[in-house]
Parts: sequence; C-alpha cells; structure tokens
Amino acid sequence: MIKQCFCNEVEPCAADYLSHMLPCADQCQNRAAALGANYAALRECIASTQSGVRGATECVWKSIPDS
Repeated sequence: MIKQCFCNEVEPCAADYLSHMLPCADQCQNRAAALGANYAALRECIASTQSGVRGATECVWKSIPDS
C-alpha cells in the first residue's frame, strides 16, 4: 500500500528541492561542458523555470487546502 501524505509532510521536501536546483546543476557543470553544452545558457534556463515550478507547487497546495 502506498502511503498518503499530507501537504505539510511534503512541503519541506518541495522547498528543499527548489532551493537545491541550481546548486545541483552547478555540480554538473563540467559534465555539461564535456558534452559541448553552453552551461551559462543551461543554467539560465534552469533558473528561469524555478518560478514556474514554485508556482505550480503553490497552485497544488492551494487546490487541496485541507490535506
């Protein structure tokens, strides 16, 4: 059986995930460069999606306020 979680149990994990997106990507900078990727552009892309991910997360919390 899969455990059903309450939002207050998941929220710290989601916040932690959001705060570590860029530092995690930064740790992979050398690998991206080895593949020929423009890491500055890649990092900018990741940074630009953070607000969308945060907004989607907040939308979910608001849509299920009693959970």
